[in-house]
Amino acid sequence: MNNLKRLLTMAMAAAMVMSLFVVGTTATFTDQTDIENDTAVDMNVALNIINGRPDGSFDPEGTVTRAEMAKMICIVLNGGNEPTLGPKTTPTYTDIQGHWAEGYIEYCSSLGIVAGMGDGTFVPDGKVTGTQAAKMLLVSIGFNADFEGFNSPAWSVKINVAASQKDLYDDVNIDPNAPLNRDDAAQMVWNALNATQVEYDYKLSTVDGNLVTVQVREDKENVDNTLLKSKFKSDSIEDGVMTHFSYDEDDDEYTYTIGGDTYKSDNDYTDLFAMVVTVVVDEDEDVYGIFAPDSVVLATGTMSDIDDLDVSEKEIEFNDVVYDIESTLKAIAQNTDTTTAANADNAFDALAGTARLIDTDDNDEVDVIVYLPYEVGQVSYVNKTTVKLTNGSTESLKFDDDDIYSGVDKDDYVVFFSADNVAGDNDKLVEMDSIDGKVNGLKTDEVKIDGTWYTKNTSDSIESGDSYTFYVVDDIVYFAEETSTSNSLKNIAFVEGVDYDETNTLDDARAKLVFADGTKKIVTVDEITTNTVEDKDDFTKVQLEELQDMMVTYTERNGEYNLEIVSNTNDAGYDSYDDSYSTTVAETVTVTAATSDREGVLKVLKDGTTTLETYSIADDAVVFLNEDGDYDVISGATLNNLKAALPAGSEGSVLTNETNGVDVAEVISLNLTTDLPNDRGTTDNYGYITEAYDGEFDGDDAVVITVWNAEFGKMETLYKVNGTLSDFVVGEVIVYDLLADNEIENEDTLSATWSSIGAITAVKEGDFIDFDVTLHSTDRFYFTEDTQYVFCDTVEDEEFSDEGTIVVADENESGKINNALVLIDDANEILLIVVDNNNDYDEDSKA
Repeated sequence: MNNLKRLLTMAMAAAMVMSLFVVGTTATFTDQTDIENDTAVDMNVALNIINGRPDGSFDPEGTVTRAEMAKMICIVLNGGNEPTLGPKTTPTYTDIQGHWAEGYIEYCSSLGIVAGMGDGTFVPDGKVTGTQAAKMLLVSIGFNADFEGFNSPAWSVKINVAASQKDLYDDVNIDPNAPLNRDDAAQMVWNALNATQVEYDYKLSTVDGNLVTVQVREDKENVDNTLLKSKFKSDSIEDGVMTHFSYDEDDDEYTYTIGGDTYKSDNDYTDLFAMVVTVVVDEDEDVYGIFAPDSVVLATGTMSDIDDLDVSEKEIEFNDVVYDIESTLKAIAQNTDTTTAANADNAFDALAGTARLIDTDDNDEVDVIVYLPYEVGQVSYVNKTTVKLTNGSTESLKFDDDDIYSGVDKDDYVVFFSADNVAGDNDKLVEMDSIDGKVNGLKTDEVKIDGTWYTKNTSDSIESGDSYTFYVVDDIVYFAEETSTSNSLKNIAFVEGVDYDETNTLDDARAKLVFADGTKKIVTVDEITTNTVEDKDDFTKVQLEELQDMMVTYTERNGEYNLEIVSNTNDAGYDSYDDSYSTTVAETVTVTAATSDREGVLKVLKDGTTTLETYSIADDAVVFLNEDGDYDVISGATLNNLKAALPAGSEGSVLTNETNGVDVAEVISLNLTTDLPNDRGTTDNYGYITEAYDGEFDGDDAVVITVWNAEFGKMETLYKVNGTLSDFVVGEVIVYDLLADNEIENEDTLSATWSSIGAITAVKEGDFIDFDVTLHSTDRFYFTEDTQYVFCDTVEDEEFSDEGTIVVADENESGKINNALVLIDDANEILLIVVDNNNDYDEDSKA
């Protein structure tokens, strides 16, 4: 694999495409980002004037010693080469003999560049000040120290004046009397290399009325009038725009097109694309360095950070900061000559990728936006030679031909970069960054993840309050996978019915939801999210009615609900979704019959196809059930143990997860044309009434009923809004649907066809009882794990329990005494049994 640092070629900072990309520079030190004068440092390194520390750092804040400054000037005056030096028999200064820089100091001293401390010492390891360094550099470009007064009592003032005149202090912010750091030293040396050298001549001048010869300083006018030209035989090509670059991996060499000419270099200057640059070359056209003296990167980020572009006002808002723009503002895709003019507001909205705003003429106005295009996708296939993607214009890549990250695997989310936009001949594929977090804010185009806002550019369903793994490039979310199916399950419901008042608007739209725990609730519908419209609060009656008999995800705020149908684009965090609602095939959903050694399986017609997909059924799966208008929730275990297949024409949908290569149904909805085969009953609520009276519920008239709940073994208070008191008789058992806050509906007394009070004539514990009443053509009824029990005193309405002993009925002169009530299903299995603790079920004592 090639080094992926070449992928990103723009001078980006925090808003890089991905953290593994680095910008191109001449000398990449471990502390590169701490260097302020990077052009000067790069050029000093390229010219062999200054180098980094042994540990790979540059140490920009480290101070420069007087000996180190002397060495730098020696290298400058010898065109980047080490001078031939030899120690003097008697050193000029008393403290330099044997010092590593003794030869450099003697060299500079012989040229008048240094003069010591005035006491015979040089203090080679002392820290050089800005003024001392300026004096050395001024003498290097031709200043005569004695003539200019650099050795006089007022030497520092004279040096600083001359240094300012020759621009030696440009781009440095220093106290000249303070120690000079390595970063600013590099800048001062670079300034001196480009400063016009001086020379002295004698001219006639009138002084006190007399014509005399005086010495004067003048700038050199020859073609080699700078140290850069005279010592390094270097010239520069100025005001050239870098319009293209390429990289030869075999020769490890870059080629740059600048101002129509091409230049080759081993160094990476691709971060200067689209800038006006200066190329520093020697007499053989070998590149010393490329830098942009007047081009400035004003801001970095992504194209999505462009909040507003107002051409008429010559402004652009980028990442919440307003910048002035040139009237000729244009956008350039990285490493292409193709430009897009800013001829309308938000002209760049469609351009994906990282971006930087560049001022090419140092007037604080944006001249060009450089952006790095990319595509996002998911890996669909990997073998030894090929990687295929599910989306994007690129369908496949080859390991031999393209740069593909190590460890690429099926289902990875990836970022693709075309070879047209990066340095090199190969397309690039890198793995997308991911973040785990909880959604605590949503806007149309933004999502707030753990307190930070990201741009939302995904078709994946995202709900506030849920946790996801988000796949991002910069601050843009492209994919989202819910991280907890247990959390998402709590946000899944089944729609039993919808309603609205025809005389009003949909402000009063309602839906009756069946929740995963079997409870039901009538809710106010505030919004319906569709596959194509988000946060749609102006939904139609047609869209409301489409919710009927569908699985939905929901969010609730202030008592109002936003509902979205579970679908391929809203899979609630599961691996896949299948449904059969759009088909007309007669047998769209089937469950194969369980056998003694095998569980049943669910078969669902995959949406839009004619192929039945087969899924294993998890025992703890939640199954939303509509048995021809009777809505309930059963477990996957119940569905697994059916004794026959579902009736023909049944419809349904399923959310699945893949475990060890097996697709397992975790959430199922079934709309059946008839009841479940061999129906063993469902999780209906059964209650033994102990009290009933007229009262109120939530401001409405209601019957208040106290019952012993047979399923949960506890006393509950229920409310029937606008009910009739006479329908609730103390001592009777009712079956009911439980809504929120213990409101009930669809309540009924037990059917005489399937229930009766009678006497137990025989009992086999945990297996069956014989009864003296025939129901469904038999008097033997069987216990199951779903049987519900009530043990109580039917006379005094006390001592309720869900545990007790079932015994054979006592006898009197009339025969067996009634001691129990039973309710059975069509398989003769006991759904409910109410047993009198005194073995005397006295129904006549109830009023």
